[in-house]
Amino acid sequence: MPISLTVAEPEPVALGTSPPAPVRLDAGEPRGAASYTDLSNKPSIEGVTLVGDRALAEFGERPLSNIEIKELVDRVFKEE
Repeated sequence: MPISLTVAEPEPVALGTSPPAPVRLDAGEPRGAASYTDLSNKPSIEGVTLVGDRALAEFGERPLSNIEIKELVDRVFKEE
């Protein structure tokens, strides 16, 4: 599924004036985690939490042999 991203053009600021102050969503302390390790709900793949170095085998994947890669490439170019 393609992802669409819209980037708004920045508002021009006249020379000699100050840019508008940043918008604050709340007047209290900042929310959220200071770093990825502080997140309370980390993403996961196949039940494996994405923290630290992970190997493909932990997600139920395995490396392909050269023969398997060749078969896949041949199949792709045969279908075109």
